[in-house]
Formats: sequence, C-alpha cells, structure tokens
Amino acid sequence: MSTDLILEPAAAPPSPPLPVDDTTPNNSTTNAAHQDPNAHRASRAGLQTPISAPSVGGEPPPPPPPPTTSTALPVSKPSDVAETSTIAGVTATEGVDFPVWLDWQDMDIDNMGGDILQFEPEPTSPNRVLGGFEMTKLLLADLNQLYFDRVHAVLPMIHRRHYFSWADQENPSHARACLRSAMHTVAAAMSAQYRGLAEALCQETRWLLETHPPRVQTRNSYSGTSWRTSRNTSPKPSVADNVTLELVQAWLLVAHYEFLRVDEHQAMLTAGRAFRLVQLARLYDVDGGAEDTPLDSVDDRTGGDNLALIIAEEKRRTFWLTFSFDRFLCSRNEWPLTLQEEAVRTRLPAPEASFQNSQPTRVIFLSEALAMTTTQSISSTVAPLSPFAECVVLAALNGRCMTHRRVSLASASPDEGQDFWARHTWLVSAVDKRVQFLSQSPSIKAIDHDPMILFTHMLAHRAVIYLSSTLETAPWKEQQQKGGLQLSAASDKWRAERAAGEMVRLAESARSLGCFGVHPFIADPLACATEFFIQHTQPKSSRNLGSLGDNGSGNVESLLSVLRNLRDVNILARDYLSTLEADYSTWCAENMAAWLPASKVTPLKVGPAPYPTPGPNQIVVKNCALGINSVDWAKQMLGEGLLGHIQYPIILGSDVSGTVAEVGEGVKRFRVSDRVVAASASIVSNNAAEGGFQQYTLVREWLAAPIPDKISHESASALPLSLLTASHGLFNPGYLGLDLPVVPKRSSSDGKTTRTVIITGGASVVGSTAIQLAVSAGYEVVSTASSKNFDYVKKLGAAHVFDYKSATIVDDICAAIKGRPVAGGFSIGDGSADLLTAVLAKHEGPATNKFIALAGGTNKDDNKDTSVEVKFILLGPDTIGPDSTVRHIYEDYLPRALAEGQFVPSPEPQVVGKGLEKIQDAFMIHMQGVSAKKIVVTL
Repeated sequence: MSTDLILEPAAAPPSPPLPVDDTTPNNSTTNAAHQDPNAHRASRAGLQTPISAPSVGGEPPPPPPPPTTSTALPVSKPSDVAETSTIAGVTATEGVDFPVWLDWQDMDIDNMGGDILQFEPEPTSPNRVLGGFEMTKLLLADLNQLYFDRVHAVLPMIHRRHYFSWADQENPSHARACLRSAMHTVAAAMSAQYRGLAEALCQETRWLLETHPPRVQTRNSYSGTSWRTSRNTSPKPSVADNVTLELVQAWLLVAHYEFLRVDEHQAMLTAGRAFRLVQLARLYDVDGGAEDTPLDSVDDRTGGDNLALIIAEEKRRTFWLTFSFDRFLCSRNEWPLTLQEEAVRTRLPAPEASFQNSQPTRVIFLSEALAMTTTQSISSTVAPLSPFAECVVLAALNGRCMTHRRVSLASASPDEGQDFWARHTWLVSAVDKRVQFLSQSPSIKAIDHDPMILFTHMLAHRAVIYLSSTLETAPWKEQQQKGGLQLSAASDKWRAERAAGEMVRLAESARSLGCFGVHPFIADPLACATEFFIQHTQPKSSRNLGSLGDNGSGNVESLLSVLRNLRDVNILARDYLSTLEADYSTWCAENMAAWLPASKVTPLKVGPAPYPTPGPNQIVVKNCALGINSVDWAKQMLGEGLLGHIQYPIILGSDVSGTVAEVGEGVKRFRVSDRVVAASASIVSNNAAEGGFQQYTLVREWLAAPIPDKISHESASALPLSLLTASHGLFNPGYLGLDLPVVPKRSSSDGKTTRTVIITGGASVVGSTAIQLAVSAGYEVVSTASSKNFDYVKKLGAAHVFDYKSATIVDDICAAIKGRPVAGGFSIGDGSADLLTAVLAKHEGPATNKFIALAGGTNKDDNKDTSVEVKFILLGPDTIGPDSTVRHIYEDYLPRALAEGQFVPSPEPQVVGKGLEKIQDAFMIHMQGVSAKKIVVTL
C-alpha cells in the first residue's frame, strides 16, 4: 500500500463575487443568484449549485476580494460551444459583448420559449476593467513586454520562452495565474502609463495568493490515515512537493512591488512569507543532493532535459534573489537576517545567456566565490561570475558586514577585541578583492546601460564605506595598534573616501538609466555615500576634511539629486531622501548665508553655506547683528564696475557683532562665547567664508575686539568697516599718517601746539568714527554736517561744526583754523574733496599737510589746486594683514576705549528687520539715504 500526497487540484482561479445591489428585493434566492450568476443559471436549469471547498483545518473561508477588484474575472467559454447563441432575440457573436445592463437575473427564462439548454453556454465576456484600464489582450501583452524589458534586468528569475509557452493560456493553473498577475503588477509599477493599474493588480494578486494558499496534507490514499500513523515504509512525503515554484516567485514579486510603492514594513511582512516558502521548498539546497529532492513545477512533470535545466536554474535564481532581498531589506535598519549562509547548497546563478538558451553551465558555490583570490580569478579555468552572481556575492558580503557590526556593538568586552579584528580584517580583504574583481571584469564596459552591473559596483563601494563607519563606532578602536595590527581607522577612512567618490561617479551612470531602469535597491548605496559625506563635512563632527576638501557639499548635492529623481517611483528613495535632506538641512542650518550668486543679481539668495573652519589666529563669530554699508548694495548694482577682483558667488557684508563660536590655533585674546565686534573681510580677500551676511563668519583675530555688556550688538555693528576705513586713512603712513589714538586721549588744550584735522561728513558712520579716533589721538577736529546734526557731531568731540550747505563754508573753516597747523583733511560725501581742496589751498599756517584722504563721494574737481593731493582710501591685503595699523586699533585701543566710554559706537542703530532675508530690504532703505543712523539687521 502506498501513500500519496493529497494536493489541491490545479484549477482556474475563482472569480471574486460581484457586489450586491442594494436595490434588489430582499429575497434569498435572488440575492444568491445576484452574487453568483452561474449559480442562478445552474439552479434554473436544475443543476446543483457549486459549493466552495472548506478551508484546511476547519478555518473560515478566505475573505472576499478587495473592492477595487470587484469586477468578476472572466470565465472562458468552453471550446465546444457554438460561435453564436441567441437569447430573447439577441444574437451574441464571438468577439461581440453583451450590453453592460444585461443581467441574467432580470431575464424571464420561463417565457423565452425554445430549448432552454441553448442558453446555458456563457457568451463571450467583456474585457474586465481593473484600475480604470480595460484588460485587453494587447494591454496584457504590453505588460509582459514591460516585465522583460525593465523588471527582468534586476529580477532575473523567469525563463522567457518557458513563461511565454503558457502565458496566454486562459485557464492556467492557480500558481501560474498568481505568477502572471504578480509579473504584471511589477511591470505596471515600472511604467508611468500603467502606474494607476499597478495597485489594482497588486490587490488582485494578493487575493489570488491568499484565497488558495498551498495546502499540505499528508494522508494515506487508501486508509485516509496520516503518514505518521500509517504502517508503511515508503519515503516520507516531501513538504517541498506542496510548494510550487510559481507561488514562491509570485510572493517575491509582490514583496518587491510593495517595497517600491507601498511601505517598507508591509514589504517585510510579505517578504517573510516568501522567505518561509523558500525554506519549505528547500531552494537553499538545489545542488546539495539532499534526501528531499527540491520541487519541480507541478505543471511540467515532463518535458525533457531542457525543461529540467530551466526549472533547476529558475530555482537557483529564485533562491538567490530571495537571499539578496533578505539582505537589502535588512540593511537600512540593520535587522537580523532570515536566510543564513551556513545551510546553502545551491550554486550561484548561471550567466543570463546560458539561462535563456537552456545551456548547462556549472557555476561555483557562494563559499567558493568568497574564497577565491585575485590570481585564481584571472588565470584559473573557473568561469568568471555573471553580473547577477557577482551581485549575490556582494549582497552576502554586505550581510556579513551588518552582522559584524551588530555583534561588535552587542558586546563591549575587551576580551572580544581580537575576534572583532579578525572578522574586520577578513571582511576588508574580501571586499577589496571584490572591488578588484569588478574593476578587471569585462562587464564594466556595460555599466552605463546594465542596472545589475551598476548596482553590483555600488554594493562593493557601499561595503567599503560601511566597514569604515563600523570601525569608527566599534569599542575596540583602542586596540587597533596592538599586536602588530596594521589596520587603522585612517586607512579605512581613506578607502571610504575613495569609495564615496566612486559612488558619485556611478550616480551619473544611474541618471542615464532613468528612474525606471535602475535597480530597486539602488537608493541604499546612494544613501550610504551621502550619509558619509554629510558626516565627514559637518563642521561640529569633523573639522579635518582630509581628501574630501571643499567638494563634500557638492557631492552631497549630486547624490541627493539622483535620489530626488527616484522618489516618485521608489518608496525607499523617498524615505532615504527625507532623512538625508533633514540631516543635510541640519548641517546647512549651522550656517546659512545671503549670497550674491552673480553680477547684478537681485535679490540676494539666502541658502546653505559651508561652516567656516578657523585656521591659526582666526576665530568663528556667530553673528547677532549685521551692519549695512553703501559698498554692499553698490557692488550688487554695479557688478564688475566695483571691486572687480571679486569672484562669484560671494557673501558680502563687513560689519558683524556676535559671540565667539570657535577659536583657531594660537588665538589668545578670545574664548568661546566672548562678545565681540569684528570686521569681516570678504570684499578684500574674496573669501566667502569671511563675508558678514551669514550666520557664522570667519574673522582674523586682529580685526576683532571684545565689547562690554553695556554695548548692544546692534550698536556695535556700526563700527567695523567705518573703523577699518577711518583707521587706514587717518593713521596709515601712506595717507594722513596721524599719531595713533590712546586711552586716555591726548590733550589738545594748548592752542599753539594743537594740530587740526578737518573731517567732513561728521554725522555719517565713517565720519562719526573718524572724529572719535582723531580726538583720542590728540587732534582738534573741524567738521561739517547739516545744521540739525550739529549737537550730535560736537558730542562726538568736534571743536567746530559747519553747515556743509552754507555758501560761505570755505571762508568759515579757514577762519576757524587760521594760524593753526593742519594735519590734513579726511573727506566723506559728495563734493567734500572739492571743499577741502579749496580750504587747504587757501589756508596759511605752520606745518600744514595739504593732503586729503578720500573715503567716499563724488567730486566735480572745479578749480582744483595742484598743491593739494587727494588720495582715495583703498582697502587692500595690507589693510587687513597682521602688520596693518588697524591691528593697533582693534587690539590696543578699542577694547579699553569701549570699556571706559572714551569711544562710543556711533551713530545710533536703526534696526530694519531680523533674518538674512531682510538684508535686501535693508539695502533699499540705505539707498534712499540716511542721516546720523546706522542701518542694521539682526539675526
């Protein structure tokens, strides 16, 4: 007596029940017929109504299908039915559909006359509509083609000719119907045209899979007893015989679709079913000679050697796709793996050409591939691995890298340090071998148009980066130099930098493939490289950028742009992008700037800026208030006509006040959190990092001074550029060359020895600063201003103030300085140089310096006396250099003068807004003209 495995018969998939019409009378017979038209016809013909088979183990019947697939699946007409049939005078011809309003339950069959049996054959059913698409044969053929054009390249487990040998069957087996529907689901997802259809197809596929799950019943065919309780000596029935290959493939494709379009966690649940089916089917043991022979397709028990080769290779490929999928799914969250390497006795997949042409090819095992050396790979008779096989090897290595990190972080015992280093050294060596294999492989020529090859190269570089990050977080770093170990974090870091750079280059190849042509898991290696760049260019976490240089942010943008192209078709890319852009925004938020991106661009562009890294004798200032100067908006308006040496993009702004965020080597005057006022030097140095219009500015130590608590940042921001200009013009030997200011200020009470300096525009920002500096240096100041600002200018220290609009101003100034030595003139404002020229030319006195330092303004040059020299104050490298006279002002004079009240930041600030976005508005206000006010923007 033999025992047989009772299998569910392979039958056409059942049609989902039609929705119940609420308007139908509440009659059980009518409702039942409405739910099942075939049952209605059968009952009227005196036939027995079909009864659904009970579920296994007394479980309730499967749930009804989803609403989106409520349209009944087509039921094919038997082959022996005539081409036409007549119902109530309506002739149905093959290929012609009945009107949609025709319902069997509405027909009065009893009064139709004629032989009722002629009406039993079902007429040709209309094409079902799914997801808004009419499921015609042409559409299905298009989906088949889409699958092999776009999906098969990255999920190469279906034999093309074998699939098409049954794909057009109207009533394939249930397993094949599931597989075909799953293939159409993934194909629709890879097309912009059919994206709306993909979800409906997925729901239908899941309904098919869950309605008829594989049934495992091992009973004695004669006695009905269980195999375990029967007395027979036949081999134990194999569980693998109950799981068809097509079902495994269908579940795997559904999981891939859900991973692409639905949700990562939903995909994990679906993939779990595929993983268990793979285990039940023993696909991990295809070539191991196990007692339970792995499954065959239940629909092809015969077919010759070619069919056997096809089925065996499909098993291998299905297993290795599942094996890789397990690792790719777990990589993001570093979940434990389901399918382990230890039990695998299935050879790696054969080359694609051998598979499709049914050519027997003996391929090595995974363990053999991992053990191969570079010499063996090049010179031995072992055939080179196919791109798919190489992808499997790299997936296995990435899985081992994840396990390596998880194990190392789970135990912090120093005794396990040697185990860590043994694993780490082996993994680094193995990954390096694969990188070398790939670089020498002939397949590298196809990297720009083969998504599997491209993804395999990315996996190799991902493993390199991942190992480097593992070493940075491992608890064994202190042992890396012990025991003669040559491996170090520095060498891993260097390899990771090189791998991340290669990933940027490979990302360009991904662009050429398009969003539908890349591997579904490509977002993972792209995200790994992006995260590496972000982490190693962040200002707070790693100041030493090494070989990354200034390209870190550019590389991040390149990688993020590829992920942005994928986000609409790949859920993983979208999720990674959300996280990475948040991280990148955090990095950028550490320093935002108002950029002048090009000549004459309006308005300024507010956007990310690299966080400045302080060098020797430099500090980073976190800005609290920014002062606006005419040179800022003038540069924006005039472009190359002003400060032509500046290259774009540039960050303007010269006046900053804030707190010290960082100090560089050799800085002794400042500590972190000190309140400072500083001159930012981008208009001279052409270095955007030294621009003021940003959150963090790089400042030279000698161009900054501490400010006391009694002085606000808004008031202090009036100082820097005016102090730079006034100091250079007043005290530099190339200009007026006055004595340097001191605290306390020098006395100028003796009229016979008092030296006078004439400073026009006394109410301006530069004029206010120049007056106080000159007075502190011991000079009597004669100034000009509008009559309303006389008191303000005198409060600054000016001995005489004259109305610049007066017609007698030249004579008035000459009378005030008559007989006194004049140290020269400091010109601010339009026409001021002409005024000073006239005064100095007319003045007769001892030790008169007929020299004018021109700080700004236009002049007519009428009646100019050649005895008076006018020189425009140019701020150059020497002005901001360590040997500049300005250094004395910032280091020796200003701190004490501010503290003791001898120097007061002037004029009063006029705050016009808060935030970098308000700088452009401040430009417009400043352009309209201000008097005795400093335009300020706060942060």
